[in-house]
Amino acid sequence: MQKKEGSEFPRLLDTKKVEAIFRKGLDKNIDSYSGFFDNGKKKATGMGDYLKGRGITEVYVGGLAGDFCVNFTAVDALELGFKSTIILDAAVPINDENFEKIKQTFQMAGGRITGSEKI
Repeated sequence: MQKKEGSEFPRLLDTKKVEAIFRKGLDKNIDSYSGFFDNGKKKATGMGDYLKGRGITEVYVGGLAGDFCVNFTAVDALELGFKSTIILDAAVPINDENFEKIKQTFQMAGGRITGSEKI
């Protein structure tokens, strides 16, 4: 939730190196699991164009929750033409069984799964 305790960056995080911040979930009428779009793909966060504008071709995704936000972001990255990789040990699913199915579908679509030690 915006402007609530815990919603800000941690004080120990050095934000001097942060170049851009992309906000999602700003419309209370639609979920926004992906870092690129809301779930209806009606509103983009701007991250796709931003990355493409800087010549980025690969996206590595981790976070909470593996079977929702990580998955939606990784799949949208593929659909936008990026090479997309889920960092397995940096993605925590809500439902392990569901995440196993999601990983298989993601890989069949051209996505990759790796561990942080291989990055």
